[in-house]
Order: sequence, then C-alpha cells, then structure tokens
Amino acid sequence: MTMASGGKPTVFVREATGLVREVSARSSFVAQWMLVTGGYPIFILTYLGIFPGANFLVAFLLGFVPMFALLAVYTLFAMSMPRAGGDYIYISRGLEPTIGFIISFSLAATYLVSDGIFTVLGTGYLGYQLTALGIVHNNSALLALGSVIISPWYTFSIATIILAFAAVVAILRPRVAWGAIFWAGLVAIVLTVVMFAALATIGQGTFQAAYDHFIASNNSTLVSDGFTNATNYQQTITAGGWSPGSINVFNATLAAFPIALYTFAFAQLPTNWAGEMKQARKNMPLILLGGMISLLVTFVLLVQLSINAFGQPFLTSWSALSTNPSYPLMTTLSDYIPFFSYLVYHNDALIWVMFLALFIPVIFEMPPLMIAGVRYLFAWSFDRILPAKLASVNERTHTPVVATIVAFVVTMFGAVIQSFYPAATPSVLVPVVIFAYLFPALAGIAIPYVRRELYENSFVVRKRIASIPVITWLGIISFVGLAIGLYGTMASGLYPLLLPDYVFYVVVYGLAIMIWVTAYFVRRKTGVGLLLAFKEIPPE
Repeated sequence: MTMASGGKPTVFVREATGLVREVSARSSFVAQWMLVTGGYPIFILTYLGIFPGANFLVAFLLGFVPMFALLAVYTLFAMSMPRAGGDYIYISRGLEPTIGFIISFSLAATYLVSDGIFTVLGTGYLGYQLTALGIVHNNSALLALGSVIISPWYTFSIATIILAFAAVVAILRPRVAWGAIFWAGLVAIVLTVVMFAALATIGQGTFQAAYDHFIASNNSTLVSDGFTNATNYQQTITAGGWSPGSINVFNATLAAFPIALYTFAFAQLPTNWAGEMKQARKNMPLILLGGMISLLVTFVLLVQLSINAFGQPFLTSWSALSTNPSYPLMTTLSDYIPFFSYLVYHNDALIWVMFLALFIPVIFEMPPLMIAGVRYLFAWSFDRILPAKLASVNERTHTPVVATIVAFVVTMFGAVIQSFYPAATPSVLVPVVIFAYLFPALAGIAIPYVRRELYENSFVVRKRIASIPVITWLGIISFVGLAIGLYGTMASGLYPLLLPDYVFYVVVYGLAIMIWVTAYFVRRKTGVGLLLAFKEIPPE
C-alpha cells in the first residue's frame, strides 16, 4: 500500500500517472480511422448477403445519428476528464462505481478479444489477394496458397505474429509508436482515395462486359456463369427464396441497423488514451466528432461506389453464394473488390494498391486497439481495483509494460476462438458492445443531476436547451438509438446465442463481479475504502 507523507494510505496508487503527453491529435485522428475501417470493407459488402435488399446507405445514416450523439457525450466527458480509461472514468464517476467497473470490464474484454478475432479475420485479405492473383494469372500455386492461408493453423500463426507486433508497438516510447501509427494510417488513407477514384470510374455495364469476357475464357478456374446468371442466383440466399421485386427493403434495412451501429463501435477509443494527448480538451472535438464524420463518408463511399460499379444484386449474390457449398464459388474470394476492379483495368499495380488500402488498417489498427485495452487495466489498477503492478510505468519507455503483456495474452484468446471455433464469435461482439454503450449514454443523461457538484466544477461545456443540459439531450438520443439496436440484435434472429456465447457472458460478467467484491473487502482492511477513489477524478 502506498503511503502519503504522513504515513496514511493514499486513495490512488500514486499522485501522478507516470504517463507522458506525447500523443498528437493527428495520430489519434488517424488511429480512430483505422480502428473503425480496419478489416471492415470486404465484410461490410458480405453483409449484403445476410441482409438481402437492405439499403445500406440508409442503414449507415440511421446508425450514424445515435453513434454521433454518443461520441458527442464522450467528447464532453473527455474534454472535462481527460484520463486513461475513457468510459470507465465517465461511468464510475458520473453514474455509479460498480456499474462503471463491470461495464468497462466487459468492454475491455470484448476489445482485447476482438483484437485477436479481427487479426484472424484480417488474414482473410491475404487469402483473397492470393486467390485473386491466382485466378487472373491462372497460377495454381497462388490458388493453393490462398486456400492454405485461411486454414486454421496458418491464420492463427499469422495472427500471432501480428498481435506480437502490436504489443511491441504498444510498449515502445509513445513518440515512436504513435509516429508509426500515423504514417501507416496516412499511407492507407491516400491508397483508399486512389481505390475510391478507381471504383468511381467503373460503370455496371462496363463491369458486366468485363466479367462476362473473363468468365468465358476462365470458367475452369472460377465458375461458368456469367454476370446475369450469377446475379439470378439470389434466390438461394434464403431458404424461402426472394427476388428484388418481393423483398421488403424497409425491414431489411432495419435488420441491418445494429450492424451499422457496430461498424462505428470503436470510434470512441481515443478517449482511453486522452490523458496522454497534447491539448486533449482542445483537440477532442476534432478527433472524435470530426473523425466520426470522416468515417461516415468513408463507409458511404465504399458501399455506394461498389454498388454503382458492380451492382447490389451481383454483390449480394456473390456474398451469399461464396458460403453456399452447392455452388462452386471460392470462399477465399467473396466480394473482393480489387479482383472485380482488375477484371476491368487488368492492372497489377492497381490490385496491389487496393489490397494495401484494405490491409494496412488491419495491421495498424491492432496497436491502438491494444493500447486502448491496456488503459482500462491501467485505470483499474490506479484506482486500486487490480494490483498496483499493472499501473507501473516503465521508466525507459514511459508505457505500462506489464499491463500490455497481460493484454497481449487476452488477445490470443480471440485468435484461438476465431481460428478454431469461428461459430462462437459473431453473437458475442455485437450485443455486448451495444449493451455496454447504453451506460455511457446513461452517464451523460444523469451526471448533471446525480453528480451535480462534479458537473458544475469539472465540465467545460454546460450549455442547456429548454433548461435541460446538452449532454443530457445527447445521452437521450444515443440511448434510444442503442436500445433500438440492441432490440434488433435479439429480434432479428441473426445473432443466435450459442453455448460459447453464454460461457463468454458468464466468465466476463462473473469475473468482473468477483474482482470488484474482492477489491472492496481488501481495500476495506487497509482503512481506505474502495469507493473513496470514485469521489475524485484521478490525477493526471
């Protein structure tokens, strides 16, 4: 137990965090962009087969509203309490300590497990690229390698290397680590602009002619069906069958709404390292809200340009038929837009540019995602919920090395699950995250009333509309949207809970409760109750 100068135990582990303010606004902005876009582009297009007929432009716009309001809540909190741990600090200080720890524990577990899951999913891009090159160059060795890459042990091995790389970056001195993240992200953004420019110049008629020409001379490599026949296979997407004329677009779009919410789920993570940012109070609106707008633009352009270039019915068929064992379409290809673009341009440089635009964010989203998870561990330890060792900061690197090693071990669970038991992952991520985000929204609604003194003394923005604080209005908007999304995950039937899901819930929430209760009684014996820490904002 750390003692104050008079010999009395202190509330926090020490009087300063030991972290340094070396994270720039531009690095955080780019990190947010990669956290949300890394690994998502192709998987978003494969969602077309899950939600046939859905208007994804409308779904993204609907999902953007509550998530933007939630990001505004986070922004106001982060401007007022720029501390490691993000929403753990906001919920525990603004709503209730026990809830704050349990919810942040579930989020930290989900983020770190997601780190492993998304790394494995990201290796699928390597499989797509090798398969695409094998097809267009009629190279059987590349085709075989593309299939091997996505086999469990290979994906697990590649994921382990990527996660180890992420852990090393997270441990490096902040200036070095965040410099690498920034430049990698900047390259990815430039390549994405090139990819969008290429997609914008493709028309569906041009693509159809190019696709039919390629199929006519390569049907032994791919499939014998041309554009029209492949598109007409849409009736195989659901057991009952459907056609564009009979689908209920409204219902399909609402069913896709939770996925649209989840797509933006990691946008708030820069708040977890807010205590290490330069001029956090000034830069948070630009990073979170400006970044959120850039993410909406990115996803809208991705979906709309792809649909305009290749046609939604065609993309929907491919995303569904690639998982249909009775149809000879390679699962290592799916809706891989660099391949489709190559059929039009026949340009090897372009297919590599588009691959790197998609793959660089997969690699470089992992370090900031791990850093965000580590800052939860650091914040809990700083409040003395976990052992003080996890809040230790290496004097040479100025980073919490021990906590990062623990986080790396947790990420490996995600890699194992997705590599060897992939059916266990989908239902865990979406419901847990959407449910957890209800509580920062509630904290925004409640803090002007339940923690009035903290609100009046700490918040830099206390404006009111119709006599109600702005943060309360924003909390209400986000809470309602998230509640609808959570209901959608349960009512749509697309997220069936399996035994591994229940195990995850029991382990995560049960472990959080056990840790909290243990910390409560251990702290009580020291003479400094656990709840005392939550009456104060942690030191910087």
